[in-house]
Amino acid sequence: MNTPSAALAAAITNAKLALNPDKLDRLREAAKLLRDWTLEAEAREADLKLCKSQIDTMVKSTLPALFEEAGVTSIGIEAEGNMPAYEAKAQPYYHANIKADWEPEKKNEAFTWLTDHGHGDLIKAIVTIEFGRGEYGTMKKVEDWLRKSKVLYTNDRAVPWASLTAFVKEQITKHNTIPPLETLGATVGKVVKLKQL
Repeated sequence: MNTPSAALAAAITNAKLALNPDKLDRLREAAKLLRDWTLEAEAREADLKLCKSQIDTMVKSTLPALFEEAGVTSIGIEAEGNMPAYEAKAQPYYHANIKADWEPEKKNEAFTWLTDHGHGDLIKAIVTIEFGRGEYGTMKKVEDWLRKSKVLYTNDRAVPWASLTAFVKEQITKHNTIPPLETLGATVGKVVKLKQL
């Protein structure tokens, strides 16, 4: 193992002694402040996540059930202190989404149901083709040559969630038909929304 020369060892020692303790203290305090703010941000993010979860439960479950139990669709909330008056109103809720990360069998079941029931036009087809270097000419002729050239490709399908949600809502509200909600990744119910008066 090599040891530093006497001159190098002296230079290292002098450099250590030359460090200004005030600057290091300021640096350490700034690093501590960064640590404290980072921990504070993480705690606030956790609190925000919990708060949003509680709001979601109130909006989609607790309040709709209480509105149903009371037999009303809206209720006023009087102003209190510096809190303004609000109206809470129950209204229908629709959401449907065939998620990209679903198992292929589950996605295929949803697409098959839509196609078999005359709603295949909701489905957007996505074709992905991989070309190697020098295959630009083949890429230009892909529509004519796809099967003939035996280019490896995959095809995928998707339904935009907004289109699928609108479809589910239309089936229920206009056609009085309930499509297979689980198959289509759909949620139907009521939500309560607040409006400041």
